[in-house]
Amino acid sequence: MDIVERMAMYQIVYEKIPRRKKFVRRNEKGNIMIKIKNLKLDRGQFCLEIKDLHIEKGDKIGIIGHNGAGKSTLIHCIIGEEKYSGTIIKNTDNIAVHLQFNDYFDIKIKYIIECVIGNCIKNDARIQELIEYFDFGKNLNKKYRKLSGGEKQRLTLILVLYQNGDVTILDEVTSGFDFETRNRLNKRLRDYLGKSNKTVLMVSHYYEELIGFVDKIMLLDHGKVIAFDTITSLFEKYIGSSVILFDEGQIDSTLLSKYKKIISKKGTEAYCLKNKKEEKELIHLLLDQNINFKKCNDDIEILTMNMLKGEKNVL
Repeated sequence: MDIVERMAMYQIVYEKIPRRKKFVRRNEKGNIMIKIKNLKLDRGQFCLEIKDLHIEKGDKIGIIGHNGAGKSTLIHCIIGEEKYSGTIIKNTDNIAVHLQFNDYFDIKIKYIIECVIGNCIKNDARIQELIEYFDFGKNLNKKYRKLSGGEKQRLTLILVLYQNGDVTILDEVTSGFDFETRNRLNKRLRDYLGKSNKTVLMVSHYYEELIGFVDKIMLLDHGKVIAFDTITSLFEKYIGSSVILFDEGQIDSTLLSKYKKIISKKGTEAYCLKNKKEEKELIHLLLDQNINFKKCNDDIEILTMNMLKGEKNVL
């Protein structure tokens, strides 16, 4: 492909490629990166409505909720892809976005990448590093339609991470991957973003990939933000100091009557403990009964189940 053909191709695909989103900057005091006030998007049967919400610099936020809760709709509002009433003020014009669905023309991958970065791959050390890190080099001469679902996700992720945004938005980034690949990709995301001072919004259905990566949880349900805080604060509010979890039916329930049973995963029983004393007592009881158990204070799946059943302080 000569330079004239390549430039023509670049013009065709320019609007199809995920790039850094540009916004008008409005200065906010402190470390607030995104401020949402009286947001409303009404589609009749579905309505996204958020009264007041602040996202701060360095926040790593897991956005969770059932299908149709409003997670992706909120992201599209933030990046300006949806019409809404209210205000969303972004204190940066450097936002990198990975969306769940992307559509490209039938073009070789290396040309798509070069169009985004504005440089040849061979002349850009950072893009070479990312291509190698995600083991993507073998796909550069493929056309987009020949990529698998997982390869398409990796391509978009490479382009998003290359942009190095002040805010990075990841929408179902590991969707379509098998368990092993998902874990490997999640580790790479943590390496690149986990310890930085960048703000990250991560939409995910896989609770386990959020543990150890995000420090805050935003739970949406039917278009409302039901809870938004640090994992530690939400755990203490909706559950307690810690949770003991074990397979159901292993112990006489009368022995556990003094402890509060909470909603848990299918086939398990879970009890929340108010303090270290209760925790110690229950552990000794289970050990005496030769029952295997797990203690946790960061299980996002159990936390979500109990937040949805708990008091709903809509934000």
